[in-house]
Amino acid sequence: MASSHSKVEYKVPKITRKRKRSDTEWKQADAKLKRNCGQTYVSRRRQQVVRERKVGPPCQCQDKCYTRVGEENVKEIFKSYWGLKDHYGQSVYFVGCITEVEVKRSRVKDRPSRQTRNFLYTVKVGHADIKVCRKAFLSIHDITDKRVRNAMKKVTPTGVLAPDMCGRHTPLNKISEDRKQSVRNHINSLQTVVITRELKAHIASISPWVLILALCTKVTWN
Repeated sequence: MASSHSKVEYKVPKITRKRKRSDTEWKQADAKLKRNCGQTYVSRRRQQVVRERKVGPPCQCQDKCYTRVGEENVKEIFKSYWGLKDHYGQSVYFVGCITEVEVKRSRVKDRPSRQTRNFLYTVKVGHADIKVCRKAFLSIHDITDKRVRNAMKKVTPTGVLAPDMCGRHTPLNKISEDRKQSVRNHINSLQTVVITRELKAHIASISPWVLILALCTKVTWN
């Protein structure tokens, strides 16, 4: 005869720790790091695979910039630039390599030219600065002209690059510290009341809106 008392197994709940924040494991952070390193990554918005950065083809100008710089130096410059792994650091690098000058001669007739300033590009080989054309500079670093111009727009009149404010803007819906403190002061100003059974019954019979009004204006009722 089977026993009428069956054994009941109780599972002890497993005590787990709260998951810690790990920024380096985020897909967005991983894609950002790979982008700054020049590696292949998947874009966040369009989910497209962006190719790996490589040294571009040489320029076709009369100065033969690639020949003057040297093939090995071109590879070393490319490696050093993408080895920075930081968008702001790469922009600072541009400021040291690019000089903004006024246009010496305008080719536009009968009206002022919209382009009044131009860029002079150089690359550092050892302790020497070698002047190169725009096409060669972009190909050596495998970047776009837009990337260079956006970085140069942030240069202050004193020649210093403005700090990178990406991700550092104050949210529009952020509550100011003064408003938070005013709420804390209001809560602390309320009188502490011991909740009894009679008081619970009395509060339950009152409309919530009347109760809120009484708490905010300190109106007493019988």
